Amino acid sequence: MLPTRTRGSAGMGRPVRRSARRRFGSRVVMSFDARRGRPRPQWRAHPGSPWGRRDGPVGDSPTSASGKGLTCFDWRINNEAMTKSRTARRPTAEERREQVLEAGISVFAEFGYHAAKTSDIARRAGISQPYIYALFEDKKTLFLACLERVRRQMRDAFGRAWRPRATPEESLAEMGRNYGAFLANPDSPRCQLQGYAASSDPEIREFMRKGFIESAEMITELSGADHEAVVRFMAVGHLLIVGTVLDLPDHYVRPTASH
Repeated sequence: MLPTRTRGSAGMGRPVRRSARRRFGSRVVMSFDARRGRPRPQWRAHPGSPWGRRDGPVGDSPTSASGKGLTCFDWRINNEAMTKSRTARRPTAEERREQVLEAGISVFAEFGYHAAKTSDIARRAGISQPYIYALFEDKKTLFLACLERVRRQMRDAFGRAWRPRATPEESLAEMGRNYGAFLANPDSPRCQLQGYAASSDPEIREFMRKGFIESAEMITELSGADHEAVVRFMAVGHLLIVGTVLDLPDHYVRPTASH
């Protein structure tokens, strides 16, 4: 039976938990701490444990020359570190930023700009809250970055879908069919609507206004359609956003074949 650690020379105090001794395969001896004037427990490898043998689990054992001065705990920590996957790596700052943006879109879409908390965003991104402010100056900067990401997702859907067509109407129809890729994730259109809802803030309003104009100009350039056709196309697109977030039946939001 392994000895029990006690406080003081009289043997009074709380014993060491057996689970700890059994887990580490070690024993406790007492030495006197002259500086503190009281006994000090020391852990040493139990003779019957693999940490006390010269043919230790990996490399040199704690009793070998190269392992001189290392305790059984030092070897245990080193062994655990060595057995972890060497292919694992820490995410870069850019990868962390992308994780925060994805989490931010989800949280802002659910709670809106004013009610959203950066602590919730950090929790969903799997990082600490202070790290968010190492990537973004404040919550508004993060919100604008999320809106910019949503806008880029929508433009990428248009850009990937567009191919030269015989007529502008066919180009718009093809772009509209691929608009569903943007609507597939309801958080993206919902976050865009939260941007409109927060437009009482002058900076956010100017950001949303500029994005709307740039999107209209991009659609005009890609399709070659006239102003009236582009306005109708964007109106239907925003109607589809509302239909997506409200889960409306198709016959309320889908245009007729003539349009």
